[in-house]
Amino acid sequence: MEDDHIQGMLNVAFTRARDEIHVFYSAPIDTFGKASGTRATIADWLEHCEAVFEGKEVREYPKLGKTDSEFEAEVGRALRASGVHVVHQYPSCGFSIDLVCELDGNRLAVECDGEIYHMDEHGELKIEDVERQAILERAGWSVLRIPYRKWQSDPEDEVARVIAKLRGEEHYEKGSEAG
Repeated sequence: MEDDHIQGMLNVAFTRARDEIHVFYSAPIDTFGKASGTRATIADWLEHCEAVFEGKEVREYPKLGKTDSEFEAEVGRALRASGVHVVHQYPSCGFSIDLVCELDGNRLAVECDGEIYHMDEHGELKIEDVERQAILERAGWSVLRIPYRKWQSDPEDEVARVIAKLRGEEHYEKGSEAG
């Protein structure tokens, strides 16, 4: 029971970090263990950090910067044309965010929702996408979803909605100045 509590505390500490985690420790890594004498999860994590720091381990993200669909690529191109910095398939919380958009120091996760993959038979967002968004939001991400049909009917409005969100404008109304 205590192990689950400690593991939960570590999970909260790591998932709340927004950009970086700075680790300081003064004891040898092999001394990070449980009272029972078994190895603690934190020791494994510290070894991983040390290997990355020393250049012995490089974590590859094969999807980073690559698009998953033409829809996502089109949204990315339109946002870039409007001055937004866009990174495709950004890794976070064990997922890949379709687009991470930055403007004036503000960051936003944008999900491009194709109907086949993200909508259920009732036209609602699939439960796994709802849960995934909740995890990202608990980790500090602001998430904006672009449904495929809305993009097809009015891409300029969807770009304006993203820019308004990046600028911190809480209530975006179609036709308002966003550019």
